[in-house]
Amino acid sequence: MTLDSKIELYEIPDSWQWIKLQDISYVISGEAFKKREYSTSGIKLLQIANVSFGQVIWGKQNFLPEVFLEKYPELVLQEGDIVMALNRPILNDVLKIAQLNLDDAPAILYQRVGCFKFYQKNISEYFFRYVKSAFFMNQVALNLKGSDQPYINTSTLPKFRFPLPPLNEQHRIVTKIEALTTRSRKARAALAAIPPLLDQFRDSVLAAAFRGDLTADWRAQNPDVEPAETLLERIRAERQARWEVAELEKMEAKGKVPKNDRWKEKYKEPLEIEQLPFLVTWCQSTVIDSCKLVVDCHNKTAPYKESGIKLVRTSNIRNGSLSLDNVKYIDQPTYEYWSRRCKPSSGDILFTREAPMAEVAMIPEGEKICMGQRMMLLRVDQKNLLGEYLLFMLQTPFVREYVEKTAVGTGVKHLRVRDVEGVPVRIAPIQEQKEICKKLRELFDLIESLRQLYHSNFEDLSTLDQSILTKAFQGQLVLQDPNDEPASVLLERIRTEREKFEKKGKGRKGKGKRLKSGE
Repeated sequence: MTLDSKIELYEIPDSWQWIKLQDISYVISGEAFKKREYSTSGIKLLQIANVSFGQVIWGKQNFLPEVFLEKYPELVLQEGDIVMALNRPILNDVLKIAQLNLDDAPAILYQRVGCFKFYQKNISEYFFRYVKSAFFMNQVALNLKGSDQPYINTSTLPKFRFPLPPLNEQHRIVTKIEALTTRSRKARAALAAIPPLLDQFRDSVLAAAFRGDLTADWRAQNPDVEPAETLLERIRAERQARWEVAELEKMEAKGKVPKNDRWKEKYKEPLEIEQLPFLVTWCQSTVIDSCKLVVDCHNKTAPYKESGIKLVRTSNIRNGSLSLDNVKYIDQPTYEYWSRRCKPSSGDILFTREAPMAEVAMIPEGEKICMGQRMMLLRVDQKNLLGEYLLFMLQTPFVREYVEKTAVGTGVKHLRVRDVEGVPVRIAPIQEQKEICKKLRELFDLIESLRQLYHSNFEDLSTLDQSILTKAFQGQLVLQDPNDEPASVLLERIRTEREKFEKKGKGRKGKGKRLKSGE
């Protein structure tokens, strides 16, 4: 199947012409320079990591000695040159193509990066706007090779179809596109400030909730509620009672009968921690002292299945919620073995210890899941501590501060089991817990609505930009001038320049070989 059979050409003005890129340009790719040839300074080596979305970036920068300018003159890049990633050229539906600015040049082209060279340079500005259009992107997508690492060949690009307007109209189109997209860039920059502001607002709301600020009026209207200290004493008593029952069952299983109560001395009393100085009806505890059950996951590498029981990994837990997209599966025997200490159930909270740390989520109603590596399960007694309340609190800035101070490791930071057990928990009276959850749900719904509005507006801007490009390259963005020299005359002049160029024998053989007319 030829390229022409894969695409459908649209209608363009009479003064325009549909051509192939090889009629006006050729494409070269770079050299696979060895690392031993690199130098600490000299000429910048433009590699695939330097080609970003619309611009060259030099986060990763390597150099070659200046003598390479004379050794590889055909690979020297100048201001205005347009380069494109040949490996994985499309990422997240955006083309990795860039135009060199004054500060980017000179540079030398590395392998798997293509550079478009024009026989008449005054076409390059128009071409650089065109490559961002859906039509050009579609041609790239249709001609990618490979599955794991998609790539495109330099021999394919010159055969791409290209709508060529008169030269004067090209200049008008570029000017109009820049004027319109400048406005959208400003709008996009203004919108980009919104997500960080929403994150800050979210943190402020959580901090206010667990300082007691959100429920100050509620406390004034409800002065007779049971204080959290009494609640915590009950939680501790119930926790100790559960421990005693478990110990007696262990002794009974071994055929032992306690002669006295000295065995109860093995019980570990909760850690004494500094209490909150600002709310007399609240108290401060820890995860291990407040929860009914705290279990670490000791599971190893999973024998994944195509279907079965969902295995939750740390990558499934983000921003207080559980995403089961792209989830892995395990079979029933694996689930039974891995969940022998505690089977996760609806309402349990998952807390990640590593990669990343302190992400939390609650298991939704009706979901049967298995815990993956590097996470812990927290189970509460709802009559004393609401799971939703704990879920909100574990996302607060003061918990994040504790995590950052406590994390260990020289490479990837992580939390130990005892670190998670020691996470501070601010406990409010149970009635106030309900009020806090209600207010946080309302405020979080508002934040989510604003976030959705942001995404909608951002998508609208992207659609607008693409609409501008579509009109531009269909000849509908600017008026045609009957006095303009038609594209056919421009094309003849370019052909003359091309013939002169080819007679000089310029251009590299091999990777950067130029295609002749008709190839």
